[in-house]
Amino acid sequence: MTAATRRKDDVLMLEAAAASGGRDPRWRSGSFDDYSMDALPYIDHDYSHPQVKAEVDKLIEDEMKRSTKRPASFLADLPPLPAVDLEECPMLSKEFERVRLGKPPLTMDMSRYALDPPHLNRRYDVNAWKHALHNAESQLQHQTIRVENLELMLKYGANAWKVHNQHLEAFHSRLQAITRDYAHSIESINRERKLNQQAAAAELGRLEVQWKELSQKNLDIESACLELAVSVQKLHQEALEKGANCDSQTQTL
Repeated sequence: MTAATRRKDDVLMLEAAAASGGRDPRWRSGSFDDYSMDALPYIDHDYSHPQVKAEVDKLIEDEMKRSTKRPASFLADLPPLPAVDLEECPMLSKEFERVRLGKPPLTMDMSRYALDPPHLNRRYDVNAWKHALHNAESQLQHQTIRVENLELMLKYGANAWKVHNQHLEAFHSRLQAITRDYAHSIESINRERKLNQQAAAAELGRLEVQWKELSQKNLDIESACLELAVSVQKLHQEALEKGANCDSQTQTL
C-alpha cells in the first residue's frame, strides 16, 4: 500500500505476533488449564456503556462458537456414574413388578394389634383360646414397654434434648466461624485486587495517553507524507510541462 492510497484515519501500529505453530491459544480451543484470566472491574467502567457492552457480548458469542467444547460435553471429563441396578434388590424387584402389573399397594397388616376373641365356630376350641390369650399377653407387654419408654422419656428426655441442642449449637458455631473466615478471606482478596487495580490505574492512564499521542503522531506523519507526495507529484507535473526530463528522479523517489 502506497502513501497515496492510504486513508487518513489509518493508524500505524505494530501487529501482535502470531500464535506458535499457527494454532489458536488455549482459551480459544476450550482448554483453560494453566491459563489465568482476570478483569479490572474496579477501574474499567467501559462495559456499562451500551455500545461497548453489545460489542463485548458479540465477541463472547463468537468466541463460544469457535470453542471446541459444547454445552452437551461439559461433563464429559468427569468420571461416569456407577452403574446401579435397583431391580436386583428383591424388595424393590417385587415392588417394580407390582407397579408394572398395576396392582394396588399392600396395606399394613394390623391384625396382630387386635384383641379379637376366637371365631364363633371355634369358641369351644382350647387352642384357639390359648392363641387369643397369648395375643392378649403380647399386647399387654407391648403397652407396658410403651409406658416404660414414656416414663424414661419424661425423666431423661429433656436432658437428652438439651445435650443434643448443645451439640447443634456447637456445630452451628463452628460453621459460623468457617463462614466468617471465608468471608474475611474473600474480602481481603477483593480489597487487595481493588488496591492493585487502583494503583495500576494511573500507569494505565499514562500509557493510554501515550498511545493516543503516538497514534496521533503517526497520523500527522502520514498526513505530512501525503502532502509531500502531492507536492512532489505537482512539481513533477510542472517539470514535465516545462520539458524537463525527470524520469530517473521519479523512479528513484
